[in-house]
Amino acid sequence: MEKQNEKFIVYTDTGGTFSDAVIVRSDGTFVNGKASTTPDDLERCFFDCVEAAAKTGQMTLRQVLSQTEILGYGTTAGTNAILTRQGAPDLGLIITKGFEDTTVIGRGLGRWAGIHPLESIHVPTTDYPPPLIPRRRIKGVTERIDSAGAVIIPLYEQEVKQAVKELLDEKVSGICVLLLWSFLNNKHEKRVKEIIEEMSPVCRQPFRVRSPL
Repeated sequence: MEKQNEKFIVYTDTGGTFSDAVIVRSDGTFVNGKASTTPDDLERCFFDCVEAAAKTGQMTLRQVLSQTEILGYGTTAGTNAILTRQGAPDLGLIITKGFEDTTVIGRGLGRWAGIHPLESIHVPTTDYPPPLIPRRRIKGVTERIDSAGAVIIPLYEQEVKQAVKELLDEKVSGICVLLLWSFLNNKHEKRVKEIIEEMSPVCRQPFRVRSPL
């Protein structure tokens, strides 16, 4: 049963067939739940499996989520989309200027992951996998947030508008935003999002999230 002021840690995993959730209580005990994965509506199976776990612990979904301190979400759907390259096509990327080649270069491990060590030493026979977003659809904009979250260089909004225009001219189906240290200060990323929404009628459509509460 639910204890007053109890806090929970909730982790979920959306698999190809089933979605699983585990709710960890403050005392370390846990309950879990399972639901069918709904590929066309991933938010549904997320809430369904958490609700199943909540019922196992004689709680409601509202009770669990309102007292959750940490929520983890894992999904093979995202992994499969990357591996099979069947996710959203023709994406564009706006990134901090000077880092436009980062995602194309990738990590060194990307050149030899999955092959025998003897093969990996023959550099001419190994190569990087094709980038998820080609270089021509990666646009750099001037801005800089440092490792403490402080704004060092303000966002050059005119460059953002130019980048968005060029990507829209490419008929992209969506625009990703990846600015340095944005997880410490998302001010610039949020402004880029606003500019994208102002310039693209498609991006002005609200993102639908089903509220379980």
